[in-house]
Amino acid sequence: SRVLAPGGELALAGFGPGTLEELSRAVAEAGLWRGRLAATGFVAGQGVARVAERWFSRVELQEFSIRRSYPGLRELLLALKGAGVVPAAGRPLIKTPGELARVERAYFRRFGGVVATYRAYLIKGEGVA
Repeated sequence: SRVLAPGGELALAGFGPGTLEELSRAVAEAGLWRGRLAATGFVAGQGVARVAERWFSRVELQEFSIRRSYPGLRELLLALKGAGVVPAAGRPLIKTPGELARVERAYFRRFGGVVATYRAYLIKGEGVA
């Protein structure tokens, strides 16, 4: 069955690679984790657009970055939680107040404050291919 009418449009947005890179680096610098956050491995907008080209006769891609500053690490983590972001496999990266303080110190040393970069894309598909 058809979801879109002929000539219909679909728009979607997502986060791309490099999202929350600062958090990943601060956690690693604090010695809590050597890997990367799952967010840093998101699929790039170009990859999603290539898939969309199979289904739509015209695909537009816009990529952009948003950088936000937070008063502290706790506020960043609460903002992420409020947006529905959860740790992989339900295991928190930061488990104690001492670890929170270590990561926040690493943030300030490396970036001069608590910042988060969100690399995002918007894809618009028109007309069913």
